[in-house]
Amino acid sequence: MKRAMKGARAAVALAALLLVQTFVAPAHAETLVERGDVLYVSVVGTPEMTRDARVDADGRVRLPLVGGIAVAGRNLDQISARIKAALVDGNFLLDPVVLVEISTYRPIYIGGAVKRSGAVPYEPGLTVRHALIAAGGLETTTSVEPVGIGQVLELLARQRATSLSLAQTESEILRLKAQLALADAPAQTTPDSVENTPADSAPSADPSTPVETIQTLDSALLRDLTFQRAANLAYAKTAVKLAEVEIDVLEQQATFQKHEQQLQHDEVERTRKLVERGLVPLPQLMEQQREDSRLSRDLLENYAFAARARQSMERIRHETSLEATQTRIKTREAYRAALSQRATLQSELDIIAGHLLAAGQKSDPQSGISAVVPDVVIYRRSGNETRQVQANMESNLEPGDIVELSLPDLPRG
Repeated sequence: MKRAMKGARAAVALAALLLVQTFVAPAHAETLVERGDVLYVSVVGTPEMTRDARVDADGRVRLPLVGGIAVAGRNLDQISARIKAALVDGNFLLDPVVLVEISTYRPIYIGGAVKRSGAVPYEPGLTVRHALIAAGGLETTTSVEPVGIGQVLELLARQRATSLSLAQTESEILRLKAQLALADAPAQTTPDSVENTPADSAPSADPSTPVETIQTLDSALLRDLTFQRAANLAYAKTAVKLAEVEIDVLEQQATFQKHEQQLQHDEVERTRKLVERGLVPLPQLMEQQREDSRLSRDLLENYAFAARARQSMERIRHETSLEATQTRIKTREAYRAALSQRATLQSELDIIAGHLLAAGQKSDPQSGISAVVPDVVIYRRSGNETRQVQANMESNLEPGDIVELSLPDLPRG
């Protein structure tokens, strides 16, 4: 008979446990009970102990027989053990089976740039985005005038066009940065190396979106500019080398001419002495003097050719350096203008996004620009301390969190 009664009690306890696990939502494994939570307490075989009990301001729950039990800051297993110990110590039950679950979580509170500030019931898996929807969505500032349906279509069209212009400017900025890096780098690229660029680094031949088309064109333009610079540098190097060869040949020729001129001078002196002694006629001396003069003229012409060759070499170097400097100046000016254009386009997109937000619309997904992303701060209490947590729209919330949303300043257009 006793064994039958024990078996019946065990069956009742097991059934009650299964019933509780079926109808009561399980708590987070790491979630601690705090003030404001409502606990579901069940003692198998003692119906008067089964109830929902709210954790009061003192962090306690009030239960029949045992009175107040401190539960704040403890997990469910610890609370179950404390209730069981209180029942045993008070000689109410010898070996009670105590079940404790969270029946209702303490709410989270949301405020700031929302339509309805206040408490939002907490459920496991709640995120900032869910809480924002429960609060009615974002509340726009009064500085942005609302727009109608017709204006929304116009704004979306402006947004797409401005976004495309911004993408073009961004691609141009990347190209100009690459040009500046190339212009400042040592001239080591050759036309052959540019022509033999691997196919996988070349732009896509069939871009699928306008942004990819712009990037492809800028990539091709950068490739052409790189080839042009390499070709110009290769031409300048070849021209300088040819000028150096010409100067070297002229210097060698001048050496031979000096030697020949010296021999002619010596011959003229010997002939003069023979003329003075009457052994050689005067016309022969005059002929040798004319040859000496010709050799002097040839040497001077050689010096002139060498000077012109040096001048040509220096001119090529100067023009190459000047062209590189002018290219850098133009590229930097274009880079500065592109940065200014990007800032202007971004401001325009912010203005459009503000008006769309006032109309309750999101940005066009094709633009790649979100309408307005609110700043999210969560104030989370742990024990007696409250810490500030930077979050985003997908951050998970915990019971009792205080969520504050704020919008960035929207430019006025």
